[in-house]
Amino acid sequence: MIPAKELPNYVSYDPLTGTFTSARNSGTKCKIGDEIGSFCARGYWNLKFEGKRCKAHRVAWALMTGAWPERDIDHKNGVLDDNR
Repeated sequence: MIPAKELPNYVSYDPLTGTFTSARNSGTKCKIGDEIGSFCARGYWNLKFEGKRCKAHRVAWALMTGAWPERDIDHKNGVLDDNR
């Protein structure tokens, strides 16, 4: 996984809405400012960096604290796709 301090080079996060947008252009499909991510079968919102998937709520944590969570974390309100 990429270091937490490098995440802002890839993604922007709005903690009020829980949305993630691209911080860089990546080919013809994704431009700066485009909303990114997809749902997985279990109901979580996932993001993909350098070919590796990770749960969006873990990315939100890393962006807000500057470090990846050291243990499992989940959604305080129990809503799996609510990343506020």
